[in-house]
Amino acid sequence: MKRMGPGSKLLILMSICLLLLSGCWSRRELNFLAIVEGFGVDKDRSTGEVVASHQIIKPDVAKAGQGASEGGGSSGSPVWNLTARGKTFFDAIRKGSLQSPRRLYYGHNKIIVIGEEAAKGGISPYLDLAGRDPELRPGVWVFIARGTTAEEIINAQSVQNPISSTVIDDMAKVSRASSYSAPIAIEDFLRILNSEPTAVYAPGIIIGERIKKDGQELVGFRLSGTAVFIDDKLIGWLDEEETRGLLWLL
Repeated sequence: MKRMGPGSKLLILMSICLLLLSGCWSRRELNFLAIVEGFGVDKDRSTGEVVASHQIIKPDVAKAGQGASEGGGSSGSPVWNLTARGKTFFDAIRKGSLQSPRRLYYGHNKIIVIGEEAAKGGISPYLDLAGRDPELRPGVWVFIARGTTAEEIINAQSVQNPISSTVIDDMAKVSRASSYSAPIAIEDFLRILNSEPTAVYAPGIIIGERIKKDGQELVGFRLSGTAVFIDDKLIGWLDEEETRGLLWLL
């Protein structure tokens, strides 16, 4: 029998490897995902329930909205808001998934907003679970809804852009140059909270102006002060000048 040459052996080996390849077994089709752009957490004082609010992108409408700026028409809001309640944060998230025809996907999430009432009771149960989610990016911004709820912030439609999570994300990036606000990502927030002997902080966000346009209420967001925590509980706020002092020290 004629012996196989090196080239023939290599060809057989490559053929076997091709058979073992699994292809795109872990692919995630856009048609089956609900893309979360931002989410918020509140604590209902009257019932003790946790409220989870999501802002979810409608890819087809968002794409149509881009065409509107070039003279095309718009076909409605590019987002839809999903709110669910549960005994715990995890329970609220699970119940929220029951309201969506698609699986909630957090890989494109940009912001996390914690209601002031929830922050006073302890922020760890919310951010710790979020920080363990492998889909969530470490650079997601953390905000505290000052004097309002995270649900109102997430559900509001901004004057600048109907996708309010994008507006807030841009505000965090721009505010880093002003030294009047102290934006912080979830990765840094959890690192300080869990390992460093310093008080953790997060920027506050409020709704400023409210205007009526075409039967809809549009709002303007504004960063307002810095929330200061002892352990994981909100204890007070720094104003803009005090925030500048904090940033100098840091």
